Amino acid sequence: MFVARILFFGADKGGRYSPPRTGFRPHVDIHGIHTSCVIEGLDGEVAFSFEREHRVLLKPMFPDQYPEALKVGDAVNLYEGSKLIGTGKVIEAR
Repeated sequence: MFVARILFFGADKGGRYSPPRTGFRPHVDIHGIHTSCVIEGLDGEVAFSFEREHRVLLKPMFPDQYPEALKVGDAVNLYEGSKLIGTGKVIEAR
């Protein structure tokens, strides 16, 4: 598990039409590795606003397959299909 700062994009920036909520499962691109993850809110957040940075818990769904793929300081991109819905940076490993 990792803590990341993520900026989510609204439809006007090519992202989602509705704000994501804790527990949603986008795809994450980690250095060219595409896998699924679960995003959970920290600090009591349940829904994430567009164009505002959020601290989230990023939980890769298959951590045993890519144990060294993600490190503190890495950039991450979140996708739904081919649509880029958010971007950010890993700030802490847990």
